Amino acid sequence: MMRRRRVLSAVVLLISVIPVVLGGPLTPENFGVGAGSYQSWSFEVSRSARVFGQFRTQGGEINVLVIDEQDFEAFRNGKGGHSYYDSGRVGGGQVELRLRSGRYVVIFDNRFSPYSSKTISSNLQLAED
Repeated sequence: MMRRRRVLSAVVLLISVIPVVLGGPLTPENFGVGAGSYQSWSFEVSRSARVFGQFRTQGGEINVLVIDEQDFEAFRNGKGGHSYYDSGRVGGGQVELRLRSGRYVVIFDNRFSPYSSKTISSNLQLAED
């Protein structure tokens, strides 16, 4: 009986570690974005991966982007660039995206709204193929 518990514990531990190795959450579950600002998180894809999940705002609209690290500098300087995902100004949405190897940034952009902060709920995930 004791041996069976150890094996079961090892299997449960292994299963709980696998999602961390393959990817995981790209953002905190809940966070704020100040008026006239943005929040961003960088992530790396080693082979190919899928970005998926949903987001929702309280307090108005937000623009969600997924761009590569090179275009992030242009974004910070207020210039355009290529985006792999651009939600437009929305109150929520769903992301389903495939990416190749590289470094990327997911951005919750509220720079268009100088007076209104937003509260975001997000379950955006990264799962490598």
